[in-house]
Amino acid sequence: MTEKSFVAKLFRREPVAVVSKKEEDVADKDPRHPGAHARGGMTESQAIVSAQRRVAFDIIKQIGMNVLRGKDLLYVTFPAKCSEPTTVLQNLAKTLSYSDHFLVAAGKSSDPVERLARMAAVNIAGLHLTSGARKPLNPTIGETYQAVVGETSQLYIEQASHHPPITAFQVRGEGFKMHGDLCFSAKFGVNELRLINKGLRTVEFDDGSSITVRMPRDLFNNVMMGVYRHDIYGAMELEDAMNGLSCEIVFGKNRNLPSDYFRGQILKNGEEAGIIEGSWLSCLDYNGRRIWNVQDSLNGKLVLSKPSHDPLPTDSRHRGDVIAMTAGDMAGAEEKKKIIEESQRRDRKLRSSKHCLV
Repeated sequence: MTEKSFVAKLFRREPVAVVSKKEEDVADKDPRHPGAHARGGMTESQAIVSAQRRVAFDIIKQIGMNVLRGKDLLYVTFPAKCSEPTTVLQNLAKTLSYSDHFLVAAGKSSDPVERLARMAAVNIAGLHLTSGARKPLNPTIGETYQAVVGETSQLYIEQASHHPPITAFQVRGEGFKMHGDLCFSAKFGVNELRLINKGLRTVEFDDGSSITVRMPRDLFNNVMMGVYRHDIYGAMELEDAMNGLSCEIVFGKNRNLPSDYFRGQILKNGEEAGIIEGSWLSCLDYNGRRIWNVQDSLNGKLVLSKPSHDPLPTDSRHRGDVIAMTAGDMAGAEEKKKIIEESQRRDRKLRSSKHCLV
């Protein structure tokens, strides 16, 4: 793609949202998140979006068209001013906030189909919690984060690899253990950014059954011009091999509905055993019964994960850039961030050395 054709597409206007009667009826029945866009997905404040775009244009000037030709943005260094004062580990903890709420109940259920529906709810209900234009800080290898989820469940997260970035986690609760990894790549296209999730999540119950989940993809529309929107697309895939269950939940393919709506069939040995449908910005229904509502998240009925007391020295909360950003010292945060990145490069060089024994 030439720079001229790229600019032409960049400045192409987004069609005006036309809301159908069916969309209005659904909105009245199922109120969506206040930040939801009429066409689907989550918006962001114009002030934050404008600030991010200024940084993005500066980066494009520095590294040229390479970033526009599919370069993985995970390997591009961003300034502290375009980040929020949290790391990828802390954001992952936030998205797993409701694992205790759904999985303790799932562990007590004797119905494997309902268990699968509740595992889907764990991974869908938390999606809106970290939707935003500002990116989290990249963790360093060996960095950790510990949190309490729900009443008593314990969450442990560690950055297992830097290149490629792999974040491992485990949640231990009453009647269940969930573990997995977060691994993704980020690609910049024409006025959009795509996150491709490659990790696998698994929950194991005390009776020996387990459910695996592969996450859908993230799409950030109009990152440079137009109305910014974060959306989820593709499919979430769930499987319970022991009970012969599988489910593919497809996002953004429901006709006449905003793109944040989803639907999936739960199959038992190839036959329909249940339906999961809703919106990641509104609700989740299992066989017509509501098991999650975004209003419960917004009004505090469902609580977020809380940082554990007495964290390890490697905990994200001890990072100098996180501390400086939290205090509003952006200059200090940039300096601390550079020190962390230089240390990371030095450590990586040592690990790749032929003299390294590990």
